[in-house]
Formats: sequence, C-alpha cells, structure tokens
Amino acid sequence: MIKYYIFNLLLYPIEIIIKFYLLLFSREKKTFIILVIGNYASSTTLWLQIISTLFKVNYINNTSSKLFKCILIGQLLNKIFRKFKLKNKSNFYSEDGVSKGYLEPNEFGWYWRNFFTKEPTKNKIKKFKTDLDNISKISDLPFLFKYSMTPNINTLKKNYKYFYGIKNKLIIVYPYRKKKFVVNSILNRKKNLKKFTSTYNYKNQGTVSNSVGKQVQRIYDEHKNFLSKFNKDRILYIDFEKFKKYRIIELQKITKFFDKFNIEMNNKVYIKKSLTNLKFKKDIKKIKFNL
Repeated sequence: MIKYYIFNLLLYPIEIIIKFYLLLFSREKKTFIILVIGNYASSTTLWLQIISTLFKVNYINNTSSKLFKCILIGQLLNKIFRKFKLKNKSNFYSEDGVSKGYLEPNEFGWYWRNFFTKEPTKNKIKKFKTDLDNISKISDLPFLFKYSMTPNINTLKKNYKYFYGIKNKLIIVYPYRKKKFVVNSILNRKKNLKKFTSTYNYKNQGTVSNSVGKQVQRIYDEHKNFLSKFNKDRILYIDFEKFKKYRIIELQKITKFFDKFNIEMNNKVYIKKSLTNLKFKKDIKKIKFNL
C-alpha cells in the first residue's frame, strides 16, 4: 500500500494540471450517473459486475483504483483501456465486495466515505459534484459507482444533499433481498460469532442475530426514505431472489430500463452468453435467529 501511496504523490502534480485544464477548457457533459445502493449482502457488487459487462459505462476498476489520490489520471487510464478495446469479461465473483481481476469494478469505498460519512457542507457538496463532472468530462460515458450508504456518522437524509444538484443526471439501481436472507448472509460471514466485529456497524441489542436484524431493518428504512425523494422512473428495483430464478427474463427487463436513457449495450455481448459464468453461491447453512 505504501508503494501505491508514494506513486500517487509523484503523480499528483499532473493530477492538478488536469483539473485546471478541465476547469478552463471543458464544459459540463450531460452524461448519466448510475448509483448502485443496497443493504449488506444484497448483491450490489454483483450488479456492478453485470452492468459494467453488459453496458457501455465508465467505472473505477481494480487497476484505476490504485490511483486513489489521482482519480482523473485513473480515468485517463480507463480511456486508454477502451481505446485498445480492453473490456471486462467478469467472472461475477467477489468476496465481501472485493472482486478479482484487473478490469473488475472496484467499490472505491474509501473515496466515497470522504463524502458520505462527513457532514455535507457546501464545500463537500461542491467537491462531490466537481469530481463527478470531471470524471464525465474525461470519459464521456455514464459513470457507474456504488456505495453502501448506511446509517453511520451521517444518515441518508443528510446524504441526499450530495445528490440534489445532480438529480437530473442520476439513475439509481437498487437490488434487494428479504431481510432474513440478508441477516443470514451476514451471520454466515463470521465463523466465530463471539468475535463478530463492527464491520456491519451494528449495536449490541440482545443477541448478535437480533442486533444484526435491527441494523438491517434500520438500513432498509433509511433506503426507503432516500429513494422516496427521487422520481420512480429513475429507479431500477431488482428483486435478487426473483433474478436468481428467472435471470434471462429479469435481465431483459433491466436492459429495457437502461434503453430508456439511451445507455448502449456493449457490442457482441449477448445476455445468455454473459450469464454462462454467473453462478450463485448456495446459501450457507441457516443460522437460527429471532427477529
């Protein structure tokens, strides 16, 4: 990690030059911003992989994510990849939101936390919008990103302020699962429940399972409030359990949704072929809990 940090520091002067160039000579692009949000263990990373495979979108991948202090240089790197027609052929696999592969999407969570876990001041809101505008100026493609915005230091009620100024550009993808499946997945991620850490930011309220269940419900309530502030036509709800059973039919609905916004599919990409490598993990043994 230290070597990447040093590498970023060495490149940072170039990053500043790019920012000034964009400020002086580039105009704001009318490209869409695609935000993927969801509860823990609700397939959000998988949907980053599916959308980035099927559609012509820009996103932070595991290579450009190494330029965490120089995101615009990272975007130029993405543009070079596209010029040489290097496309992500996802394996649709991840562990706790971490994918493997040079061009697989990266959550880039540390970066988004700079905004969503901080009070949305005018300067923060302005920087958020400016960063997204600059990313769009470089790529000229819809920008896809994910952040699991959960009740933490801040709430979605406050985080909405970050998106208010880009409402006309924003498209939201919201995959969801039944609460019991989400809780069970979380509990199964820890083999030793006695050492269940604050990874999921739950508060001890009775048993571990009850504590996690209450946190999961609180997140769903926050999401419901957040989504109610946007036009329903801009939100794609994905029932993950339904998708697992009828993936072809559900994906056809999804492609129809993106077609409304003229977001193109990648050439020579066929839905059935893309789903060949898509294998769902079997639910690990159920853990008893009371909700």
